[in-house]
Amino acid sequence: MKSHTTQETNAKHHEPVILLSEKLYDDWQAQNKATQLAHMQEDILSLSEHLPEKKHFGSDISLFQTKDNLRIIAIYPLFTDDNTYVEFFYQKKGMTMYQEDIGVTNNFILTIGIFSDTETLAQYKRVVAENPRAQYTVVTHYFFDSTGNYRKTIRLPKEIRTHREPLFFPDSQEHLSHMTMEDFFYAERALLFLKQLIEGYVGWIQRSL
Repeated sequence: MKSHTTQETNAKHHEPVILLSEKLYDDWQAQNKATQLAHMQEDILSLSEHLPEKKHFGSDISLFQTKDNLRIIAIYPLFTDDNTYVEFFYQKKGMTMYQEDIGVTNNFILTIGIFSDTETLAQYKRVVAENPRAQYTVVTHYFFDSTGNYRKTIRLPKEIRTHREPLFFPDSQEHLSHMTMEDFFYAERALLFLKQLIEGYVGWIQRSL
């Protein structure tokens, strides 16, 4: 799975949105929301089956699919006027390295160019003030499955220190992070945008037949 290379290339020069809220859903609310978002992911996958292997929706939104995976890359505003990097990924065969390490039950990965980790926020601001390029290495990954499981990981700049164990290998900058209500809002907005975009295009194709 090579999503990291793609993210580094496409997220460059797009400053991550900083999420500040620490508010959390209770367990039932979070699981219910995760189930809803998992169904939205399945809808996007199903709709994409009607599209060609490569499709560009304007200059900032592209879809690529092969026998092995589906990838949709978009740069567009979510809740603010600032463009935000979004990547929707589905691995059709085998397991992603995330699935093996964090225990989700499907192969979807939603990536958003945001900084969402209150524990290291003060460090992050200090690091970016000293080295603005450090912010372009930050991405947050979201995982949802139909049983209500959800996880969030964040890739931090190498200058940031945390007591949390890194994922995958000792020098990894990827860490699990708490899923806040604001995280759910951003994930839902990103998935809804992609679903409506593809629904509209598929509907246009069917009406043109």
